[in-house]
Amino acid sequence: MMPEKLDSSIVLLRERIEQGMRGSADLILDEFELAGVKGLAFMFDGLVSNTQVSDFLLRPINRMAPPEADPEKLWEYLRSQFLFSSEQGIVETYEDLFTKAMSGFAMVMLDGVPRALSLGYQGFETRGVGEPAMEKNLRGSREGFTESNNTNTAMVRRRLKSPNLTVETLYLGRQSRTNVRLCYLSDVAAPETVEAVRQKLREASLPLVLDSGFLQAFIGKGAASLFSGTGTTQRPDTLCAKLAEGRVGVMVDGSPNVMIAPYLFTEHFHTLDDYTQRPYFTAFVRLLRLAAFFLTVLLPGYYVAVVTFHPERIPRMLLPAFLGSVSATPLSAMGEALALFLLYELLREAGLRLPDAIGHTLSVVGGIVIGDAIVTAGLVGLPMIIIIALTAVSAFAVPSLYEPVTILRFLFIFIGGILGLYGMVLGFLVLVVNLCSLHTLGTPLTAPIAPWQPRTLRDGSEDDTIRALAPELIVVVAYGCILPKSVLEMPRYGCINLHVSLLPKYRGSAPVQWSVLNGDAETGVSIMQMDEGLDTGDVLYCKKIIIDPEETSGELFDRVTAVGAEALCETIPQIAAGTLTAVPQDHENATLAPMLNKEIAEFHLTDTAAHIHNWVRGMNPWPCAWFVTSGGKKVKVVECRAVASQGEAPGTVLATKPLTVACADGGIQLLQVVPEGKKPMDGTSFAAGLRLKAGDTL
Repeated sequence: MMPEKLDSSIVLLRERIEQGMRGSADLILDEFELAGVKGLAFMFDGLVSNTQVSDFLLRPINRMAPPEADPEKLWEYLRSQFLFSSEQGIVETYEDLFTKAMSGFAMVMLDGVPRALSLGYQGFETRGVGEPAMEKNLRGSREGFTESNNTNTAMVRRRLKSPNLTVETLYLGRQSRTNVRLCYLSDVAAPETVEAVRQKLREASLPLVLDSGFLQAFIGKGAASLFSGTGTTQRPDTLCAKLAEGRVGVMVDGSPNVMIAPYLFTEHFHTLDDYTQRPYFTAFVRLLRLAAFFLTVLLPGYYVAVVTFHPERIPRMLLPAFLGSVSATPLSAMGEALALFLLYELLREAGLRLPDAIGHTLSVVGGIVIGDAIVTAGLVGLPMIIIIALTAVSAFAVPSLYEPVTILRFLFIFIGGILGLYGMVLGFLVLVVNLCSLHTLGTPLTAPIAPWQPRTLRDGSEDDTIRALAPELIVVVAYGCILPKSVLEMPRYGCINLHVSLLPKYRGSAPVQWSVLNGDAETGVSIMQMDEGLDTGDVLYCKKIIIDPEETSGELFDRVTAVGAEALCETIPQIAAGTLTAVPQDHENATLAPMLNKEIAEFHLTDTAAHIHNWVRGMNPWPCAWFVTSGGKKVKVVECRAVASQGEAPGTVLATKPLTVACADGGIQLLQVVPEGKKPMDGTSFAAGLRLKAGDTL
């Protein structure tokens, strides 16, 4: 249903406004007359600046000498030449009329004109810009968002001076008609993501929207999920950083909490200080926060499970203290944990809702007086108090996850108290599976730890999912499958593949291994444009790598991977800039590098020493080269070295320290082997076990 259009009669307009507001005390209706045409000014006391209304609206109208009395021309004259405001707009419906007026705008209407002029003369009091209490930073800005969307938008735009910074306005809430703003970088954020957020906000059927938390359930995973796909921040610099990563910010007028979507699980362990500290320290602190998360979730349940069902896992030195504590208290370990955590949450909740001075006093009373009293009275044991303290401290290392952490903590206490450690393991697996299954706006919640992995791309079932990501470039590394044409055509810059050989040589799945198996002196990395063939696309970049004669395929793979990563970092900016020239492959000189298996890993002592040496290097670490002895036993060879011989028959033992065996051309030292059904050992020990001596046949 379309909003009802404004009446052109001032009498009817006034009646509708008074009827809608039912004589509200803060309603201001000021009638005036210009060249015989009646006019009406409509606003709310306290929402507009009296000074601005007086100086820029009422006084100019009273002194105005209009050139003509035609209502339409007079209205246009007022709009374009006489009444000015930093925020001027045209309103044509009653819904927008009330929304604008209750947002601090002065509304001007003329008799005979079915439109109203909105003038931004807001004058309500707002809180000044100050440092957010919940997001402390050691370095960087001390500014935080306020309750004014205008102020918040200005703080963001002051930091992101990009013409692509887009701010959209929606009015949500049937009763509140709250000003909600979407902000994003149009050249970075995926259009599908922006549209998904916009659509979900429009579908949010709520009477009131007073904070971003009212909308969080509609964009995230909903109220039924412990983990949300959205986050919040009170820092403009944090929001700017997220916008630069392609996220969407949602500002709600009247709230300093700005919602960010999508928001990944790993981002709860990040702070803005991470970008100003050294990488090694940042990595350490993030791991510390992750450890704190699992500690606060699992430690109470683990303690309950061990004390109740698995006392053998308690260290011998601590056994008397732990079990003595449990036996001396009237409650079970699970009962102790539940009671203390309920008391802790009660004290925390009371402390949060009270004034700071009283809240601090309550914390001291609760932590010292009550804690000491219940331990002295023998109601709970001292180990449980220690567990509570460790858990409480760990919980505040990741404050944005406090809500799911609290629920999970109680769940694991129940599981540990009923099913023991087996239940804890099962519960943990369920938690991990649940996290990995969650998506938000098409993005896996656990990315990049557990990114989306399509089952197949051949049948087109995942095309819409990939298209929703709006990729500009698709990079394929060790994928092992050919991309269909539908996927190849999606990205703006196409699809590129990092192939670890010098194409057209060694097309296929095992190029590194085959370069070693064939005894090549060099290999390399190639970055090519993908087509519908097997590694047949035009080559954009090549870099050669020398192969050490003793290097295994596993060792070489680590080196070419590092070189390949550097090559991608060099190549991708050049692709975007269009400075690379694609060179077609010489298909006549192409060779294949088929997949390895355990069968082709076999070699024979009748092969040349060079062949055996390369075969052992190339099959290390998998599937590991092997041969069969004259006794019919399978022996894997992990490490060997080629040596000279005097023309002895293949298989003849030349020496036992180290074990040296004659081959078709030279000999081979078996330095490390894995006999069938046994552990790895050196060749000398293997020879001693078989009582081999020079001249024997292996």
